[in-house]
Amino acid sequence: MSRPPVKKSPSIEARTQELREAIARMDFVVSGMVSKRTKPCGKPNCRCAKGPEAYHGPYYEWHHYQDGHLVHKTVTPEQFEVMERAVANHREILRLLSIWEQETIGVIMEKPENT
Repeated sequence: MSRPPVKKSPSIEARTQELREAIARMDFVVSGMVSKRTKPCGKPNCRCAKGPEAYHGPYYEWHHYQDGHLVHKTVTPEQFEVMERAVANHREILRLLSIWEQETIGVIMEKPENT
């Protein structure tokens, strides 16, 4: 027995159009996070042994999951800037998709008018 198709709210397209447009305007998208840090090398006679103000760096890193494992990759300062934007875009897409999902649930779960 087939079910009747879900009746689309006439404004669902309008309500989600802005979400689609916001996503379409994004260029780079990547999951994970980026960090800029300094660190000691561990050699007892190195200048970095004096404390955090003398650590080596800064080093720019991208941290993300790949095949279920956390992976750390060193990136250049230029790549870091692009990665920062790409990570922010990814988080924004997830936020927008959550809104879209709630709009969809609202339409699907809406009670029929004559019940």
